[in-house]
Amino acid sequence: MSPSTQSAVAADALALMLDDLRALRGAIAAGCESHAREPAVIADEAGAALIGRARDLLRRQNIRAETLRLHLRTTPGAETAAEEASSAGVAEFFLLHRQPGRPRILRDLSTLLNLAAAELALLHGAALAARAGDLAALALDQLAELTPYVMELGRLLPAAAVDDLAARGLAADNLAGAAAQRNVQEAWRNDPVECARLSSV
Repeated sequence: MSPSTQSAVAADALALMLDDLRALRGAIAAGCESHAREPAVIADEAGAALIGRARDLLRRQNIRAETLRLHLRTTPGAETAAEEASSAGVAEFFLLHRQPGRPRILRDLSTLLNLAAAELALLHGAALAARAGDLAALALDQLAELTPYVMELGRLLPAAAVDDLAARGLAADNLAGAAAQRNVQEAWRNDPVECARLSSV
């Protein structure tokens, strides 16, 4: 394969990934907008603020990525497959079949932001392989921006479940929410020994 052909193949692949990511983030941002009007979210000041900030971040990230997308010299018509393979379809499925209640809203948003983070990791790797340094740096920067939201949602989830049961009339232990948060954070804590073992398998 000639260098020019390799360059075209790489540009097409990166453009499709960017288009997919743009559609995914757009769908999640729209979902955040819809979730913000849910009574369960409105009543949760911290959760509502987090969802609003996540929506704004996703929109800003799409704007930044679009600048680099426009500079990719793609093959005419290569972008037509983007919608068919788009992970935005996953987001739309979650939004279409969403269940009411704060725990499930936070769970679905956590799942979708994790998906966006995975797409950014894929994009970073592909951009490095294609020697697209600017795009690789952007993907890594945006992944770093998104990670705190993923972690904060993970922190909120267990306590949200406890609060939901209490609202339904369960006489829950007052300390259960805080204990659940600590336990989940402990489970997610990085273990250097375990990470090293997995990387050597």
